[in-house]
Amino acid sequence: MKKIIIISILLLFSIKGFSTRQVEDYLIYGNDTLRFYNSPLEQIDSIAYNIAEYNNYISSDCWNGFYAEWKIIDNTLYLSKVFDCEYRKDINEIIEKLLGRKFTNGLLKADWVNGSFWSGKNLVVERTLYLSIYRYERKFLIKNGEIIEKEEYNYIPCDYESENTLLDFILQTFDWGKFPVQSYLQFEAELNIDSFGKIKGVKIIRSNIPSFNNEIIKGLNQLPCWAVYYWKGERDNSTDWIDMEIKYEKIEKYIR
Repeated sequence: MKKIIIISILLLFSIKGFSTRQVEDYLIYGNDTLRFYNSPLEQIDSIAYNIAEYNNYISSDCWNGFYAEWKIIDNTLYLSKVFDCEYRKDINEIIEKLLGRKFTNGLLKADWVNGSFWSGKNLVVERTLYLSIYRYERKFLIKNGEIIEKEEYNYIPCDYESENTLLDFILQTFDWGKFPVQSYLQFEAELNIDSFGKIKGVKIIRSNIPSFNNEIIKGLNQLPCWAVYYWKGERDNSTDWIDMEIKYEKIEKYIR
């Protein structure tokens, strides 16, 4: 399945999920603000059900009815605030009633939290629909609220991520002398990318000028790089798609 980005050059990307993207907890870690992929509060049995007893607002992007703010201080995870999704108001008092514990100086040690938790920073909006894709990922291995291990996964950038830079490369790479007289060029191509962001192969899915397909393949194979993204430490885009429509006025000066 592919996700369409609506711009004059359409980039189509594979996605891994089908449900509405949920409001995410956020984590303050040093100078960074990260987004948790899953809420550590979910490790408390029936937490969503119990909160709903006090506040029963649920929406398609907030199935739990709440989201939370967390902090890591001296390698310890603390819960600092919990909000309801309807009015974004602080519901810490409800959490205190449910847990039978009080926040101290605005913090509650999350000693019930165990396991691996993924978080991300710098959302890639054009790649995000149902599933959040971030430029930077952090995984925390937590035991009784203490951070015992951390891992980082950073995306590999490329100068040809934007519409304008990609179009500029395409226009200068194709041999337009082989292009028949047409009003436009339209094609969809599948790109296979290695773990370093290099193009391993190009396959034309469709085009309005099949005789120009070999030129398209040759040109796209010359792309110096392609951005590589990760989701939970695994490559998100070993395969990507370009769906491009180039108007005649853009290519007219290149035709010899």
